Amino acid sequence: MLSTDFDLHSQILMGLAEVLADSRSKATASEVDKLVSKCPIVPILDDKEKTIFTRQDKPDLGVMTQRSQQSVAALVKYAVNAKEDRQLELLPRLLSYVRHLPAYEWKEVVLGRGLPPADAITYSLVAGLLEIGFKVPEVYHHITEVLWSYGESIIKLMKQGDVELTVSFILPSLAGLSRALQLSPFLFRANQLLALCHNTQFLIQDETLDNIRTAITTCLKEHDATSYSRRVLNKYWEDGTPLSSNRVVYDLLVILRNVTTRVIADSHPDQSTTTALSTTGGSKKLHLTRDVEHAWSELMKKTASGVRPTAASDAEKDELLNKNMRTIYVTSLGYYEDIKKYANEGEKWAPDAYMQEIMGTSLHVAALSSVYLHEVDDVLIDHITECLFVAPHGGDAWVHVAALDAAVLLAINFPHLNADMTNTICRFLATPSPVFELLAEAGQEPLSVQQFAIVRLAQCVQTKPSMQISQAAISTLYALLNEITRYSDEEGATVDRYSMLTKNAISGAPDANQLSEKQKQQVCANALSAIVGVAVYLKDEAIMAQALSMLTMRRKSLSISATASLTSRLVDLALVSPVGVFKDILNLFSTLSREALTIDNKQLTTAIVNAQMSLAKRLSARPELYDTYLISLLSLFVENGNTIQRTMTKNKKETEYPLASKLGMLLPVLRTLLGHDDFNPHLEPTEECVSLFRNAWFHCVIFGFVTESMWIREWHDSMLVIAKKTPVLVTESATKYVESDLEYNSVLRGGNMSEQNVSSMRQKLTSFLPSLASEIKYFSFAQVVFALSFYHIEMMRSRMGDCSYVLRYFMNEGLNNSSLANCLEMIADRVVGAFIKDAASKAAVQGISVELNDQMASILKLTGHRLQKVHDLAIKTAERIVAAFPQVFADKSLITLLLELVQLLWLSCESEYRDEYSPTFHFTSTRVNVTLELGDSYAYRREICTRLYESAKKWLRISMDRAPLEINGLLQDYLSEFDRFVPGQPIDAVHVGRSLALEIGKAASRNQLSVEFVPKVPRVLPDESSDFVNGFTSRRFYIGEISGIEYLYGLHDQSEKLPDSRTGSGLLEQVSFVLENLEALLTDIKQKHAAVSVERVHRTLHRAAAYAIALPKVHPDLIRYLVRIPVYMFTPESLDIGTTVWNWMLVERADVEKRLMVEMLSMWHWAQKHRKGLFSPVLNAKHPFVAKMTNDPSDKAMVDSSHRVASFLFSPHMAWIKFLSSRFYSIRHRSKHLVNMFVRMLQESFQNAHLMSTHALARSVRFQLLLLGTKVLQSTRMEALAEHKFRSLVFDCAFNWFSLEPRWHFGSRKSLALMEYKILNDFYNAVVNDTPNLSYLVTSSPLKNSNSKIASGLYMFLNDKTKDDVIRQHHLAKKLLMLFLESELTRLSVWCNPLNSLGHGNPACFTGSTEKSMVMDESWKEIVRFAWELSPRLAVQMNERFVQPIVHRELHRLIANNTLDVVDVPEALVILLGDRLLPNAKLDLKHLQYWAPVPAITAANYFLPAYNNHPLILQYAMRSLEYYPVDTVFFYIPQIVQALRHDELGYVEKYIMEAGQVSQLFAHQIIWNMQANFYVDADKECIKPDALKPTLERIIDNLVGSFTGEDREFYEREFKFFNDVTAISGYLKEYIKYGQTEKKPLQKKRLDEELAKIKVDVGVYLPSNSDGRVIDINRTSGRPLQSHAKAPFMATFKIEKEVEDADLMGKALIESEGDEVEAAKKRTVQIWQGAIFKVGDDCRQDVLALQLISVFKNIFTGVGLDLYVYPYRVVATAPGRGVIDVIPRSISRDQLGREKVNSLYDYFAAKYGGPDSIHFQRARNNFVQSLAAYSVISYLLAIKDRHNGNIMIDENGHIIHIDFGFIFDIAPGGITFESSPFKLTTEMIQVMGGGSDEQAFRQFSELVVKAYLASRPYADQICQLVSLMLDSGLPCFKGETIKRLRQRFQLDRSERAAADFIMMRIKDSFENQRTVLYDYFQKLTNGIPY
Repeated sequence: MLSTDFDLHSQILMGLAEVLADSRSKATASEVDKLVSKCPIVPILDDKEKTIFTRQDKPDLGVMTQRSQQSVAALVKYAVNAKEDRQLELLPRLLSYVRHLPAYEWKEVVLGRGLPPADAITYSLVAGLLEIGFKVPEVYHHITEVLWSYGESIIKLMKQGDVELTVSFILPSLAGLSRALQLSPFLFRANQLLALCHNTQFLIQDETLDNIRTAITTCLKEHDATSYSRRVLNKYWEDGTPLSSNRVVYDLLVILRNVTTRVIADSHPDQSTTTALSTTGGSKKLHLTRDVEHAWSELMKKTASGVRPTAASDAEKDELLNKNMRTIYVTSLGYYEDIKKYANEGEKWAPDAYMQEIMGTSLHVAALSSVYLHEVDDVLIDHITECLFVAPHGGDAWVHVAALDAAVLLAINFPHLNADMTNTICRFLATPSPVFELLAEAGQEPLSVQQFAIVRLAQCVQTKPSMQISQAAISTLYALLNEITRYSDEEGATVDRYSMLTKNAISGAPDANQLSEKQKQQVCANALSAIVGVAVYLKDEAIMAQALSMLTMRRKSLSISATASLTSRLVDLALVSPVGVFKDILNLFSTLSREALTIDNKQLTTAIVNAQMSLAKRLSARPELYDTYLISLLSLFVENGNTIQRTMTKNKKETEYPLASKLGMLLPVLRTLLGHDDFNPHLEPTEECVSLFRNAWFHCVIFGFVTESMWIREWHDSMLVIAKKTPVLVTESATKYVESDLEYNSVLRGGNMSEQNVSSMRQKLTSFLPSLASEIKYFSFAQVVFALSFYHIEMMRSRMGDCSYVLRYFMNEGLNNSSLANCLEMIADRVVGAFIKDAASKAAVQGISVELNDQMASILKLTGHRLQKVHDLAIKTAERIVAAFPQVFADKSLITLLLELVQLLWLSCESEYRDEYSPTFHFTSTRVNVTLELGDSYAYRREICTRLYESAKKWLRISMDRAPLEINGLLQDYLSEFDRFVPGQPIDAVHVGRSLALEIGKAASRNQLSVEFVPKVPRVLPDESSDFVNGFTSRRFYIGEISGIEYLYGLHDQSEKLPDSRTGSGLLEQVSFVLENLEALLTDIKQKHAAVSVERVHRTLHRAAAYAIALPKVHPDLIRYLVRIPVYMFTPESLDIGTTVWNWMLVERADVEKRLMVEMLSMWHWAQKHRKGLFSPVLNAKHPFVAKMTNDPSDKAMVDSSHRVASFLFSPHMAWIKFLSSRFYSIRHRSKHLVNMFVRMLQESFQNAHLMSTHALARSVRFQLLLLGTKVLQSTRMEALAEHKFRSLVFDCAFNWFSLEPRWHFGSRKSLALMEYKILNDFYNAVVNDTPNLSYLVTSSPLKNSNSKIASGLYMFLNDKTKDDVIRQHHLAKKLLMLFLESELTRLSVWCNPLNSLGHGNPACFTGSTEKSMVMDESWKEIVRFAWELSPRLAVQMNERFVQPIVHRELHRLIANNTLDVVDVPEALVILLGDRLLPNAKLDLKHLQYWAPVPAITAANYFLPAYNNHPLILQYAMRSLEYYPVDTVFFYIPQIVQALRHDELGYVEKYIMEAGQVSQLFAHQIIWNMQANFYVDADKECIKPDALKPTLERIIDNLVGSFTGEDREFYEREFKFFNDVTAISGYLKEYIKYGQTEKKPLQKKRLDEELAKIKVDVGVYLPSNSDGRVIDINRTSGRPLQSHAKAPFMATFKIEKEVEDADLMGKALIESEGDEVEAAKKRTVQIWQGAIFKVGDDCRQDVLALQLISVFKNIFTGVGLDLYVYPYRVVATAPGRGVIDVIPRSISRDQLGREKVNSLYDYFAAKYGGPDSIHFQRARNNFVQSLAAYSVISYLLAIKDRHNGNIMIDENGHIIHIDFGFIFDIAPGGITFESSPFKLTTEMIQVMGGGSDEQAFRQFSELVVKAYLASRPYADQICQLVSLMLDSGLPCFKGETIKRLRQRFQLDRSERAAADFIMMRIKDSFENQRTVLYDYFQKLTNGIPY
């Protein structure tokens, strides 16, 4: 049988053994027995004996065949890997095999590839037994005894002189035994080494060796050449491991070397260590250290660790081992010397003598023994040295390798030898020798001897103490450098320059004169390699840098061959060096490459290119350096190209082939670098990278690399790869590239621009694009080259399978609008054509799919690009691909991508109504991992959405025609793999992608017969919907079935049998489990609200519902959980899931309807009781003047957070109510019980109307519920009394809403506003159609037996009303409700359509008939009185809604006469008292002390003389102020101080004292404000004291006097700190006398000195930032400000404050639903805040203006408007002094003017990018929102002086007004220009698109209208805020301030009229020439540019 079959047999057996031993296979005993039965028979002796049996002892044991030997090997393998009990079971058998080996008869076999059987089986058994001995320590001793006994026995057996037996069995077996001892990793302990020393002596006794020699000689002489023994000898000889006596010595040395290595290196085997149990092939080269590689490399790196035992008990053994090691040392050196003696006789060495092997291994053993003994003698050192310097014998470097190893071993373990050994290795390298050309096969990878010696040298250096490594390394490097210098310098010329070198010379290196040129080169190469190699090995950054700088310094003196060898070495260094050194190496390569251009030396050129190539190949190990290398190569390419161009120009040559070919050599290098798959510089390139690629390609075009055939042949392949990874040649941000940058390109200007060349280039381009010949004629040289580069790159890229990348060029607006646009488009067209052609030819051989799909995917993504051009081209390209490959969409990823893109574009359009004024720019689909970025133009979004939708429909239909079944299946897959609850995706948006899939699916042409060839029936369109949906549903069903099976399988095997389809009996057993599951979910929901995932609820509820439906009888608890879980969770998602599941249940199982509804109604009650959703008080609206006013800039996040919370609270109820409405219609005619339950539920809800949320977004939910109430009224017959009661509840619940002050819609989600409008409209229509029935009566009182119609209506219906009274009352109630509803609808219609535009989404202004019909005052009086009867609170609100004087008068009368009815309504008091108390008014104010408090500002107003100091009113005002937290009143400090003017009875003073005790901050602020009011002429000389001054001084003294303890300290700290800072101004005044240029630096110096002195005490704050603490000052940030006579300055402070975090707040509101929200919503931040300290300027007017701006900001935030204002803080702290916060990161418009920015639009374009960029649009959006807010505020407060110095622009594009010196009644200099309502200049309109039809301008106008409408309801409070300030002496009040202010609010107009009024103001301001004139005036007078 052939050996190959045996090999196969052996492999199968080995594999089987491994599988059986693996615990996972769970092998049975019988399977193992089968393996045992294959083995030869052997008597199993379990006698712990070690006798070895021979054939004489057991003559008939049997034959050992090759098969049986392989079976034994397999058994060993099994035993080794099996568990311990199995090992112990099999051990006696394995030991018996060892003991009986000599007794078997060995069958002769064909000696093929394997080893002779005796060798192989001995090896397997010994190696296996050693491993078992390691794993089972208790049997180790017995195993080793048997093994040693075996060794001795077979040696004894040899003495019998049986040559055949010796050669064919004993020697092979001995070889196997030795090899097992050499290779077994389980011999690693010192005692094992000791045992080896003892037990191997017999091997090397002379007698043994003689016997072996005799036997082999005899065999060779006497045996036939074909005899088995001769064949065995031949086999070993062929394998290179001949049997001989020396072989035994060699084997023993290797055993000792390997075991000693393991002992010394402390190399322990672990669980994963195994022995190879079969060694195929020869056992060649066992002397190499690879078998102990790990241990050996450890020894080469650090001192030996396992040298001496530590335990005392080991001392005796240690002594013994020492003795043995000495013997070994002597023996090994003895062998070495014998061979040395023999070698000198100069004979050729025979392989069986093992001379070299024994020499080298002896050195190893001797060195290891020395290390073990800690002793070393000179003999060994001399031997090592002499070995290194003899020539190698027979082309084998082993002796040199061993000597180097030994040298390092000694250097590492004997520090005193380190320097010598290092020098020896250096000298070895510095001595020329043929050995350097050989390979050192030491480790796993063969190295050259040179490299091996360098590693060993580095290891010598590395083991120095860590402090000395660097020094030693560098001196070694210098020593090596010295060698280079000796051989390459001009003789001795520069020796003294390198004194460092002479000091480090290598002692004993040969003299330069003795060496030939070739030898010098070799030494140079060695030294260079060593310098680099040591640095590479040590990986120390300093050493690498040093090595490189040494070489770079000496570079010039190197010969060309040395330079060539250096470059290849530097690649190794580059791959491990730090970035700095890496760059230096690249620079060196570039320098060499540049030099190679001019020197004509092929060796150098090739060497550099090879090095660059090698680095490019190997750099994948350090991908982070790809970019650095790429930039270096490209720069080099471009520079070399430029050099060649210059040379050509100089030499006036047309071409320069040799130089061009050198330039082209870089192309393959670039190709290799760019060929790495993980390197894609074209995806996100830097500007530098783009520019370099561009210039490189220009060179390729100019030099003809892309067109001339000689170059194409050579480099075309490289250029293809480079083209594929080339980025777009123009960065997206470059706007005017073609016109300017391109023409000045350095490469093109240096290029050959002769007319001839230009025309030849033109011709080339024309030949590619013949249709554009007329255009190309006018292209400049630069444009032609650019177009050609573009053409070639993209054509090549398309050959590489990428045609989508070309579209990226069109992402550059500059290119799209340039003169090249046509040409580029044409080329793009060609590129796509070429790609399709290539693809078609690949497709013919089925090789295209992946590439085509990738391209199609890239193109599809670009169909949703924000630029029209890219979109157009992408659609066009996709069209062409679909036309060429109609089946392209028969691919799951592509069809999914297409449908998801359609959906994303739909979402981008839908977002217009989601957030009207803050566009969303990014839309993401997690399903295909794509994000689209779209601009803010909704018109463009709609256009591309339509286009992609239509295209997608067309493409899918085309694909459907080709592959109907695949497309059908893919569409069904797409529909089924859908998750509605993807985070970040709105759950209330439709999915147009799915709609399209359904539409295409049903139109499938699978079954033409049934669809096309049928009779035509008018208006009936048959299609395939039913089949499509059936396919879809059955997929879902069976997927569900399978997951159900998996689910059951996972139920802890609770049920053995699956449900039985007939009975469903299997299901019933699962009830308890399903209920447990539901209970667990419910518990989780109750405990941790947010942690339960939607997915889990979805899955659990649907499973449970499906399960419930499948049960024969539904378990009641299941229903309970199905209803409770969604309601307990109460999130939009949970109720969405809940209603779906309930609906499913009700449709499938009508029998559970009642139970489910009962359960649901009880949960409705639960939700109400726990104040969930609609009943939640969390978001109840607060009057902005009652809430705390804040001074922070507008924060959209806060509005968004409120919107999120509202949606979270109200959406669940909305979904639930919609479900109930639908449910009601299905039950109203069939189930009386259920209808009654509905009625009861609604009654309960309406009775609790007062608990419903008062937030504006709760309106739609409330009215949806009311609408359900009216439906119930209309469609059920109720008993008359019940009907009356229910109707009253419906009306009362509606009136409850109208008892609140009118609310605008909250937020900018237009779709919600439109829905709200529709719900109210539906409710209005339901009310209009509502007529009471009241005829179905259940009563026990006898009816009057009268036939008259009149009488029958008179019976008593309620206790005090007849039926007619009730009907009359209903008519009035209905009229009142309609009046309110009309008012609400009018308001909402104006809000939804502020500009009164036409078209979709713009409802016309609602006009109701009720108010119109009430022309007489009487009818108004009647209705007001009726409202009062219903609810006085409701009646009071009529004053807000109806601008009829009669309403106000009637209400005033009602309130005056019935004060007690409205004491809980503060608004009623406002109506009663009006704006003054008339002297003759006889008001009954006795109930005033019980009246609910009015807002603080209104209360403060009651201190004014207009109210005659009426004591009751004063007491009430005082009580109202005290009612509010001091924090709220804090905002009105300026007004409180002014109220002191009229405080005759001391109430205000008392309040100030009280509040000052409560809040220190309040006290400080009011002190500063009072100080600021001391003088009337605060901004001048302060010589006119205010009449109030004495009062103010007294109050300040009293306040300060009242501070004690900590308060007192805090006051003193704060005022000291602040006074220290403001005092600086006084010091700066000293410099005013100097001129402007001298003054500035002097003031700055002084300012820094003073700031340095200021101490920041604990808790101090800036007056303008009372909510933060100053923790540091930027001591050098001071800046003196420009002023003629004052010295204001600016400084920056570090402030720590707590800010409200919108996200945290939202989470807290949702989770706590009202509890502990305050704490959760704050987080601490530290900011640097600049502050200006003003002197000599009265800041009080700014304080007032900014206070009012804050008010507006809080009003806007309250309505959720997307408006931005920044009421920065100003505090007046003393007469003519104040602190002003600096607006961070902003610049004034006049500064822009000074910086030569012509217009705002140019500034925006320069700062944020072109108008198509998202940054620009985001900034423009911010601009619009802030401009709209400030426009309304400027108009209402009549803010003037709006020149460019007073308008700031922040970094986000917001506009911010500052400096309010001219408001209300005054204008600067009394000019009359600036009379437009607000500033709206041409440049502002330009930023907003340039015209009134533009989207941005339209949004601006809408926001202005909404801001105006939102402000009007608070006109009274705003006027009150100003009224209190009228007597303050501020210059802005000139008489009729309040009257004019009220007039601007237009309070006597309706909402629509007011909206139209403010629209006219926009029209007036639109480019009003007067504001432009005013800017011109400012330019003339103040030098402020415009």
